[in-house]
Amino acid sequence: MTIWVQVRDLPFVLKTKSIGWSLEDQLGEVLEVSHRNHVIVEKYLRMRVKLLLHEPLKTSVEFTPLGSSKILKFDVKYEKLPLYCECCGIVGHTSERFCKIPSEKRVVCFPRNLSVEPYWKSQGASRRGLLFGNYSRGDKNPTT
Repeated sequence: MTIWVQVRDLPFVLKTKSIGWSLEDQLGEVLEVSHRNHVIVEKYLRMRVKLLLHEPLKTSVEFTPLGSSKILKFDVKYEKLPLYCECCGIVGHTSERFCKIPSEKRVVCFPRNLSVEPYWKSQGASRRGLLFGNYSRGDKNPTT
């Protein structure tokens, strides 16, 4: 399953395409890193990732900056995330049914707010406006 993933609250210096591609070992196969003219100007780093459905969702990613021993942790959110289990983090079932964890040992470990609005909805524009610009009738120049 492919899905858009947002890495939140990254410092500007870490919002790069190369950082996005380097997250493959933590999030799954990265298919695309979203950018505008090779610059990431959004509030988060956004990547299209191929999720393995038999593995738990990731709630965060970690970095260790060069020359430092401190580990930095950043939250992960998913656009259009389907149902997932709050106990085991597997997509496709909820904690009430089909979870492999015995009911007496179930503890909610995955937050309910892993899903966020798709990027183009959060920008307050239509998808067509984002792809082609906003044209007024008879106007030759886009308003974006």
